[in-house]
Amino acid sequence: MRSGNWRRLDNEKSELEQHGHTVVTLSDREWLIITNTPKEGAMKGIELLIKLYFPKEYPWRPPELIILTPLHHPNVTYNGKLCKCSDDRWAPTMKSATLVRRTTELMS
Repeated sequence: MRSGNWRRLDNEKSELEQHGHTVVTLSDREWLIITNTPKEGAMKGIELLIKLYFPKEYPWRPPELIILTPLHHPNVTYNGKLCKCSDDRWAPTMKSATLVRRTTELMS
């Protein structure tokens, strides 16, 4: 039987897929998410590859998010991490779908 943490990750993966994102499981704690930026804005319609790594302490600690798609954006560092200035405050009640949505919205 899977623990509550694993069930939560299974549910979050399903939620991402229901919202039109492609989720590839790289390992128990690592996903590759393929999604698109909004259809409006300076970076419209770009396919984004996002890697999420879930620490053992998830959901108490946030997943690490890295944008693998090369792009120039003021809120993304050279190695694909979001700047602290993006003001994403993590709470254990948040879901990975919220993190992905906020990230794609930053690109508009």
